[in-house]
Parts: sequence; structure tokens; C-alpha cells
Amino acid sequence: MEEDLAELLGRARITDSVASSFRGEMSKPDPLVGLAGSFALFRGPGPTITRALTEPAYFSTIVQCEIQVQ
Repeated sequence: MEEDLAELLGRARITDSVASSFRGEMSKPDPLVGLAGSFALFRGPGPTITRALTEPAYFSTIVQCEIQVQ
């Protein structure tokens, strides 16, 4: 599925200001959310975002999808 989206959307060029802003938001540390006992919820970029930060076609796809959702 990700490969299909990257094929369709991955060729778009993202401006430097949008790319910088997106990378900045993704790199902000999120606070750890404590649950019951020793369980905690970690928030932050998962495998899809991590891949997007290192592969241009996926980065373009994720940025476009994120903009469409908002």
C-alpha cells in the first residue's frame, strides 16, 4: 500500500519551507504518557514517518497526505 501511494504521489516536489516545517514538527519530542503500573505510552513518529524522513518519495507522499487530512 505504501509503495502504491509513493508511486502516485512520490514525484511531487515539496518546497524547502514545508519540508523544514514538517521535519521540525516530527522531531519534537512528545512526553511519555504513564499508564497503570509500569506501563507507558510512547508517542512520536512510527515506522511510516521514520521511513519518510529518509526516503524522498515517501516523504513527499506523507507530507501530501498530512496536508489533505488537515
